[in-house]
Amino acid sequence: MTRPFDAKAIPKCHDRLSKAKQALQHCRSARNFADFASHWSSFLIHTGSIINAVEAGSKQTPQGRQWHGGIKREGRKDPLLRYFFQARNAEEHALDPTTEHQQPGIGIGAGGESIYIKEFTPDQAFFQNPEKAIQGRIWRTADGKPPTIVHTPGGPQLLTVKDDRYGEAFPPPTEHMGKPLAKTDPVYVAERYIEYLEQLVQKASDLS
Repeated sequence: MTRPFDAKAIPKCHDRLSKAKQALQHCRSARNFADFASHWSSFLIHTGSIINAVEAGSKQTPQGRQWHGGIKREGRKDPLLRYFFQARNAEEHALDPTTEHQQPGIGIGAGGESIYIKEFTPDQAFFQNPEKAIQGRIWRTADGKPPTIVHTPGGPQLLTVKDDRYGEAFPPPTEHMGKPLAKTDPVYVAERYIEYLEQLVQKASDLS
């Protein structure tokens, strides 16, 4: 009896999954943004190869094509899956980057309060714990409460990906499978994508 998924595609899926995990580990330990961007590119390419291998393995039977059709519909609806599909295309076929390095920042009075700064000299300790570091450096608001502080961490950040063919833009995802993402930094979002791909490869293997 012919199985829905071609078993010959499974080794390639596992090989690309292993390489994608290695690239992501290098992203975690990157010492500078150039190093991160290089490994991020590898991550996108290897994860894209998994998607391609799954598609190839599902073409042999009507059952496989039907199953893969459901996978494609899921990918078009889910913000995280849609983003990585477009990011991989941008990495291979476009010129615009998919990540950038953002300097750490701080917003004081982000709630619209009127404040008066007595002294403000940001240092490393300031960005590590801005709420504590501003004590004694800034007047409180008119009602005597501490001002609203928003801290923007530095490091790699995802960029909106554009599909110039259809004039569409795909912002960094904030949810996956109907649930909000706890964070939006590249490594965290990529970890969620790896989890999805692991499950996808397992389903393909079960059908082979």
